[in-house]
Amino acid sequence: MLAGLAALLLTRFYGHREPIAPVVVLEAPHVVEADETTRLHARVAGEHLPPARVSWTSSLDGALGEGATLERRLSPGVHEIEVRVEDGEGRTATDQARIEVRAEPGT
Repeated sequence: MLAGLAALLLTRFYGHREPIAPVVVLEAPHVVEADETTRLHARVAGEHLPPARVSWTSSLDGALGEGATLERRLSPGVHEIEVRVEDGEGRTATDQARIEVRAEPGT
């Protein structure tokens, strides 16, 4: 009861504001060779950090894994990579990048 009253008083004193969702920026190379490991990194900002979950998917390879940094070999082709961040309050953010994985070096 006291916690609820304190929250009400703080809201009235400081004003009400909506929680801020996280922001994520995906960092990845644009072109890699098929025999190379691709490093993917998510830069995350927001109120409730660290994020509860950072997950990665590829349009060609499906689920890639979890974590702010991921290193994987991707299959040849053009991948649409998506990173999804969920904070501790359940708010989400996504970012995408296109990565071309060349089957033959220099093609």
